[in-house]
Amino acid sequence: MATTAHDIKPDAGDGCCEFTFGGASLTLTGDRAVYWAAERALLLADVHLGKPASFRERGAPVPEDVTSGDLARIDALVDRHAPDRLVILGDLAHDRAAWQATTLDAFAAWRARHGALDVVLVRGNHDRWAADPPASLGIEVVEPGWVLGGNADKDGGGLAMHHEPVSGGDLPALCGHLHPGVRLRHERGRGRTGMRSACYWFSENLGVLPAFGRFTGCAMVRPGPADRVFVVGEGRVVEIRGRG
Repeated sequence: MATTAHDIKPDAGDGCCEFTFGGASLTLTGDRAVYWAAERALLLADVHLGKPASFRERGAPVPEDVTSGDLARIDALVDRHAPDRLVILGDLAHDRAAWQATTLDAFAAWRARHGALDVVLVRGNHDRWAADPPASLGIEVVEPGWVLGGNADKDGGGLAMHHEPVSGGDLPALCGHLHPGVRLRHERGRGRTGMRSACYWFSENLGVLPAFGRFTGCAMVRPGPADRVFVVGEGRVVEIRGRG
């Protein structure tokens, strides 16, 4: 990977990192979302609304405040960055339970608080199972490959928005779907401790965002030696380097 492809400013304040990917200066936040200032766009992936309701239907005692907590986190990000647009890189909904009364009412109340915010959903695999959100929510639903940024009248550019990882496209891409995480190990003397952490994972032309929803978990990934990985924990983003 060319050294000019990516650049990082490790101290962006407030626990964030400024990272240049595909020519775009992105703010990686400690709350699993990306802010693209040039486009005034907040990007996140894998909210999985309705997952608590779905689990409760199956007898698992999952509290409803999981949903309200995730919506409150989006509130805080919108208040902090004041975006014009929210782009969800797939899996806003977990399944059809997302659009049943309890979860739908909570999301509708959130949408009413942000009526001036454009919301774009890149369809993910769970969104297809759940069906598109009700039209009353005012969400534009687009197919993977939708381009944000750039100038079609000049030299193109921009970033392609996907849910599932892609390769070989004409533009660098951002996606979700994998719920990426890494296992951190610390060795001291004869002892070893470890923990798992959600992460942002960037290769030369693909960036994978961590799952935004707190009730989602992580899947351990194996970055290549030239990849860049930024772990998220306690509201901060930190780049790590080590064995893949």
